[in-house]
Amino acid sequence: MDLPCAADRGGHRGGEHRAGPPGQARTLLSYAGEAEGAGRDEDDLAFLRDEREFRNVQLVEIPGGDFAVTIARQLIFAGYQYELYRRLLGSADPTLAGLAAKAVKEVAYHRDHATQWVLWLGDGTGESHRRMQGGLDRTWPYADELFESALDLAVLGGVAVDRPSLQPAWIRLSGPSSEDSGFCGAALGQPAVRCRWQQGVLDLLTDQDTVAFTGSASTAAAVRSHPVVHTGGVRFSSEADSLNFSVLGVDVQPGHGGPGRAGGGEELGGIRSMLHYMQRTAVQGSPRTVTAVTGTWLDHRRAAQPRRAPVPQEPGGTAVGDAVERGPPRRHAG
Repeated sequence: MDLPCAADRGGHRGGEHRAGPPGQARTLLSYAGEAEGAGRDEDDLAFLRDEREFRNVQLVEIPGGDFAVTIARQLIFAGYQYELYRRLLGSADPTLAGLAAKAVKEVAYHRDHATQWVLWLGDGTGESHRRMQGGLDRTWPYADELFESALDLAVLGGVAVDRPSLQPAWIRLSGPSSEDSGFCGAALGQPAVRCRWQQGVLDLLTDQDTVAFTGSASTAAAVRSHPVVHTGGVRFSSEADSLNFSVLGVDVQPGHGGPGRAGGGEELGGIRSMLHYMQRTAVQGSPRTVTAVTGTWLDHRRAAQPRRAPVPQEPGGTAVGDAVERGPPRRHAG
């Protein structure tokens, strides 16, 4: 499902700044439904799948917001799609080969269109150059995932493409350090090296981590039932379906929470207050978990050893007269 998921999400995110029919995604989803043989059509696969069934790369999930982020993501992804569809022209599957013959022309246009925008913004004003560089910095750490593959190419018999083999040609046309790349032509610098994990964040949790979740009860249940959280000794607490908040209209203004109340962000009753409440996020966990969440490398120093309990035995094994270990006496100033 990787290919239709990526095409579907990529078209959706691209639609934030433009409108266009998701032709590739519709064809691939319809074909995936037929191959699955479970009676699901393209609408079922597009709208009724559980979130864990989506297999797209994280690059296509990055919210656009800033136009420079959208363009950087488009150039990276369209460059990859061009190499992928160009290789699928020789697929042993006639449906994939036929789709590739049409799609390769479309993504070539998307790649060239994004390249022109990168050049215009990168070679424009100081502000447009700064934002284009920011767009590249934001999206580049996700590019390597495009070329990871767990497919058994021997079983697929010439149907699929070895994705890692696409990277050399892609980097020549899309890499910031390549002279043929739009990023290089716009004098954009190579993004700082950042760490990216192949697994999901929940897969990296250990018994050193604590998960504190605020959100819907259904999502809390999904997080709690994750195998690593459920069996790995991960401490988990949730505040589910407890957001004491209502939005009455676009003109609602923040106000005090009421007599005798502190008036915290979740109680103010305004849209601005809700956004402020949702932005208050803390990350606590082992170095590799924080690295995966923030995308910034943290030194994986050995975790501090737990303090020994005063009575080391299990409660049932403690007897009268056993010695009790105590630390040095505390000294208090004054």
